[in-house]
Parts: sequence; C-alpha cells; structure tokens
Amino acid sequence: MAHLEIAQDWLHIRLGMYEKVLTVHGSLTVNLTHIRKVDPHPKAPEAVDLVNFSGTYVPGRVVAGTETTRGDREIFYDVRALDESIAIHLDHDHFERLVVQVDNGKPEDVAEWIESAAREARARAKLPAAEARG
Repeated sequence: MAHLEIAQDWLHIRLGMYEKVLTVHGSLTVNLTHIRKVDPHPKAPEAVDLVNFSGTYVPGRVVAGTETTRGDREIFYDVRALDESIAIHLDHDHFERLVVQVDNGKPEDVAEWIESAAREARARAKLPAAEARG
C-alpha cells in the first residue's frame, strides 16, 4: 500500500519495504503538471504481459511491478485490493499510468485531492488545463 504526499509541485508515492520488494522498485515522484487525470475506480489488468513485466504477479491477488507497453512507456502497479486503488494517468512522463493502492483515505477523496493539486500546479506554471483522454 502506497502513502501519497504532495510537496510543492510534486506528488511523492512512498512505498513500504514490502511494496519495494514486490514491485522491484523504489518510491516514485511525479511532477503534478504531468498528471492528466486520476481515476478512483481503475480496472484490473486482464492479463499482464510477463515478457515485459518486472515484479510480482499473482492473478486476482497481486499486481506489483512495472510493465513496459508497446509505446515504450511503462505502467507501474502496486495493487492487492483494487477497491482501495487509484490510477494516475500521466502525460510527458516516463510512465503512462501509475496504479496504486492508497492508505490516505477513500480512493475518490484521494483522486480529488491529487487532481486539485495538479490543477493548482498547472495554474502556477501557466499551463493549459489537462485534457481528459481515455
């Protein structure tokens, strides 16, 4: 389970030691201006391409790691309970999407908190509003 923090114009995704082992990855930091949208109800991956996946995958139980997509961008997962997770969709970033189980509260509240901070960061940087794309 990830703990999310916002400081200045950055979203910090803090992983515990257990998550770091499962995901074979450390904590993540994302510029708030790169966040396109946050989905409080992400869909479970139907299947993970194990050839392009680094981490832990137990179908229906755990998806924790990084999957490289056809466009050479990556999707990061740290999910054991999908109903406690959010998907953060990114532009202009190495990652296409971050799907993480959060410990900061209800996914809907966390999604709104992040989207609000991202809007404020874009306004400070005088960037146009993010376009919600599928």
